[in-house]
Amino acid sequence: MDISGMDAAAAKEYVVAVLSTLKQTAAKRIELTKELEKWQARVRLAEEHGRNELADEASARVGQIREDVVRIQAEESELKKELDIVKGQLEWIKKQPQLSIDAEYLLAQLEMVVGERDELADKFKDAEAAGELERLKKEMGLD
Repeated sequence: MDISGMDAAAAKEYVVAVLSTLKQTAAKRIELTKELEKWQARVRLAEEHGRNELADEASARVGQIREDVVRIQAEESELKKELDIVKGQLEWIKKQPQLSIDAEYLLAQLEMVVGERDELADKFKDAEAAGELERLKKEMGLD
């Protein structure tokens, strides 16, 4: 149920999938409820005509369908809870800044702040450092 690690597009797909499953489950519950009503009517009809054996078989079927309805209602309830949770997480994800790394864009921003690198000045600094190192070696007699 935790979609907080997903990007916005993937999280939205997940929410849509949960919503779709919820709608399918609700449709199944409605279908089973109609089936239950039909079998309850058959039980009454069999009892009215004195067909007790047929009424007992229809009653058994009513019991099975009731169990299915209860199971589907529980699934539907869980899916509703999950949908509420993931919808909230999706809203949170949508509010988060979208992070992307564009190296060239970052380099351009850095150059705007500090200026472009002066390679000629860097070469002179390297040459000055090498000259100073040579002078120190001569002073110490390491040359």
